[in-house]
Amino acid sequence: MGEILSKAIAGDTIGFDTFANVTHRKIPFSRSMADVWGALGMAYYKMLESRR
Repeated sequence: MGEILSKAIAGDTIGFDTFANVTHRKIPFSRSMADVWGALGMAYYKMLESRR
């Protein structure tokens, strides 16, 4: 992301525009379940980072 942002500041916005057009997926189930899925996802990536 840093490289894309630095290129956008320099005037090359192709990568930045592509990144901006990515659509976000909605987490299934209700809002309360979305909080649980989000917490599980954060815990998963925290575990991956700790293994580095």
